[in-house]
Amino acid sequence: MTSKPKTASTYLVVEARRSRYGPTDPETGLRGIDSVHVVAQRANRPSKLLTDQIAVKVKIQVPDSAFNPVMPVATVVVPEDITLRGPIEVEAEDANDQEG
Repeated sequence: MTSKPKTASTYLVVEARRSRYGPTDPETGLRGIDSVHVVAQRANRPSKLLTDQIAVKVKIQVPDSAFNPVMPVATVVVPEDITLRGPIEVEAEDANDQEG
């Protein structure tokens, strides 16, 4: 018997790390972004964020059969052209499957 997948949601707080050197953007006065890091996870939407932080709501849908001793890993890429729209659906693939 197949059961419905279970859904969990959370908010990831993502922070931009800006370059210490180099030119600033003439419109914003900010330096370019070198990297981004997940700095926190919250069960509810954060009420306050620091400068250069954003909150990304993530919903994970997992079948019951996934809860075994092996820990699945997923990489989620959010394209720039859809960062202001939502929701975004991602289908996870088994990284252990070798094709070709």
